[in-house]
Amino acid sequence: MAQLTAVLDALKRSQITASQFILSILTQHQYNEHPVVRDLLLHSPDILTAFLRHSRRNHELLQCSTRFVQDSYLRELREVASKDSGWHFGALSALEP
Repeated sequence: MAQLTAVLDALKRSQITASQFILSILTQHQYNEHPVVRDLLLHSPDILTAFLRHSRRNHELLQCSTRFVQDSYLRELREVASKDSGWHFGALSALEP
């Protein structure tokens, strides 16, 4: 794996960790169309699976993922339930069966 060693050496020479590199390239908008970002996004399910299979931190990642999904659902429910969406439900408009 000489290529992997070269990448790890380049990160070390640049004094940047792998996590700093990934977080920076994914959060700085000027890199949105960069091939590395496209590749990370394309393979994100595989990357998350690899993280979950890693025995050291999988419980924390699972908890974080669960919170993320719950927050996403909550945001979606609030949006759908808002008056602006046209689907607002109120007790005054409910009918008894």
